[in-house]
Amino acid sequence: MEPWGFTYFELVTMLRESMMVEWDHTSAICAMVANVNRGKGKQPIKPQQLNPLRNDDGRTRLTTDNIELLKGLAGKVQK
Repeated sequence: MEPWGFTYFELVTMLRESMMVEWDHTSAICAMVANVNRGKGKQPIKPQQLNPLRNDDGRTRLTTDNIELLKGLAGKVQK
């Protein structure tokens, strides 16, 4: 797609939406992996919680209390 026929605003909007779609895809995969590895009885993680571009209050903030979430996604680390 050639950008010559678009305004700056249109180009920036297309870029933002493209990034949002890519992050939606990535966060869906990460949420699926995290939910498969969660213990029984725990609340499932929603993909929107892992998407840094979604500005809703439902995001999971990484703290010292929930660092296990990140460790579960990374798997075992070899030293």
